[in-house]
Amino acid sequence: MRLLAILILFILSGQALAQTKVPDAIGPQPQIQIGLSTDTIYITSDFTGAVLTVFGTVTQMSGSPESAESIYSIAVTLEGPRQTAVVRKKNRVFGIWVNTQSEELRNVPLSYSIATSSEMGGPAGETVLSDLGIGVDAIAAGTLQKDAEMKDFVEALRRQRIEGGLYTKNDDSVQFLSGPLFRARLSLPAEIPVGLHVVEAFMFANGRLVDRVSLPLRIAKSDWEQTISRTARNNSLIYGLLAVVLAVVTGWLGRLVFKRD
Repeated sequence: MRLLAILILFILSGQALAQTKVPDAIGPQPQIQIGLSTDTIYITSDFTGAVLTVFGTVTQMSGSPESAESIYSIAVTLEGPRQTAVVRKKNRVFGIWVNTQSEELRNVPLSYSIATSSEMGGPAGETVLSDLGIGVDAIAAGTLQKDAEMKDFVEALRRQRIEGGLYTKNDDSVQFLSGPLFRARLSLPAEIPVGLHVVEAFMFANGRLVDRVSLPLRIAKSDWEQTISRTARNNSLIYGLLAVVLAVVTGWLGRLVFKRD
């Protein structure tokens, strides 16, 4: 009887232990997928800027597809190639403004554009993006040590590129179209640099990053502009001679056309 009681107790304790070790069922995690209206944008001589459209969808949602807009917030960024930027500080010396100090800011994107949904508006959304190094205000500062001396140069660089249209912010530019489908619009300035850019989409829920995905975007010069640029870079002597000849011929033709008797 004692052996039978011990056996029953062991079976019951084993069942209780098994019940405590069974984890709760974990459902599928929501994900974000995006697609671009084009994977290459060509720069021509009359290029004055463009608008890039990014289409996306939220997959594997736990709720109904119609509730995506009320649950999730979306931010989409377009980041240009990163390079070292030199920022100079001018001071007045004997009545003349001269460069007295300069700093190199490494790994800074040449261009940057961000589009957000209406749910990302306000201080709370700005704080979430800034903590992750996302946004115009965070992108330059996040690449540097945050001390007092560098802060002035970072702000000067950011202000210069915002005024030049290279850093842009597009609030409420991400719109849910139907259920989990959304569309984002990013403005491209006329001075956008050529090279490989990165489009990245971030999905948030309750102020927490849920998923992120990225796609490449190539900015290239058109065939004629690319040929001229390649010639100037690889055959500088020939390019210089052709430029001089073209200038002489143009001046000579102009003299013939506007010659006075």
